[in-house]
Amino acid sequence: MDTLQNISFIFENFYKITHARLSLHDIELNEIIAFPQKNLPFCTTIQKDRMGKKRCQECDKIAFETVRRTGKTYSYTCHCGLTETVAPIYHFGILSGYIMMGQITDTQFRHKQRIREEAAPFFDGSEQLSAAVLQIPEITSELISAYISILTVISQFLTQSNFISNTPSQRPQNIKNYIDAHFRENISVNTIALELDCSRATVMNCFKAEFGTTVNNYITEKRLDLASILLKGSRDSVKSIAVTCGFHDQNYFSRVFMKNFNMTPSEYRLKHSKKTP
Repeated sequence: MDTLQNISFIFENFYKITHARLSLHDIELNEIIAFPQKNLPFCTTIQKDRMGKKRCQECDKIAFETVRRTGKTYSYTCHCGLTETVAPIYHFGILSGYIMMGQITDTQFRHKQRIREEAAPFFDGSEQLSAAVLQIPEITSELISAYISILTVISQFLTQSNFISNTPSQRPQNIKNYIDAHFRENISVNTIALELDCSRATVMNCFKAEFGTTVNNYITEKRLDLASILLKGSRDSVKSIAVTCGFHDQNYFSRVFMKNFNMTPSEYRLKHSKKTP
C-alpha cells in the first residue's frame, strides 16, 4: 500500500471504533484525505449557508494556527457546539500538515441544547434540525478524551514515519516556518536545506519566488524586528540583545542595525526612551 492508502486504512478503522471523522490537511489547510469522505448532514447543511461556512472556516483556522504555534494537540468546541480536535504532523522536524478529528458531541444534555440553539438559523425549521442533530455521534466525555489520546499517537506515528512530505508547493511556507521558529539560533541556508532535505539552490530560489526577498534578508529582518522591540522594552545590554536575536558579533549587529534604522542601537534606545512617559 502507498502512503495515502495506509492513512486511509488507519482512518477507516479509527472511524469503525469511534464514529468520529478523521481528515488529513496540508500546511495550507487543504483537506487531502478523510474518512468518511462526506461531512455529516448537519455540517453539510450549515456549510451550504455562506455565513455558516465562513464561521466553520474561522473556527478551523484558529485551531490550526493554535496547533502551529504550540506544536501540541488542541481540542475545542466549534461555533455550533461540536467537539473538534487538531494535532500536528511533522516531516524531519518541519510542520508539514495536520490531522483533525471531529463532527461528534458528548452525551451531556446541555451540549445538545447548545447545538440546537447555535445551528437553528441554518436550518429550515425544527424538523430538519432535529433529523440532522440525531445523526451526530454522541460519545461520553471519557471516551472523547481517550480518542484524543489515540489521535495524538496517530499524529506522532505519522511524524516518526515521515509519511507526510514537504511537497514543492508547501516548501516556501515550510522554510518561512522554520526561520520563524529558529531565527534566534545560528541558522543559514545550509541549515535549512539539511532540515528540509533539499538543495541550497532550491531553498534560495523557491523562497525568493514566493516572498520576494532572500532567505538571508528575511532572517536579518526577523532578528532586527525583535532587537527593536527589546531595545525599547528591556534594560538588557546591547550586546545581550544582539546575542538573544541571533547576532553573535556585536559590531556586525550595530552595522546592520545602522543600515536599516539610520542610527545605532544605543541611539535607537535613547530616542524611544524619551517617548516613554
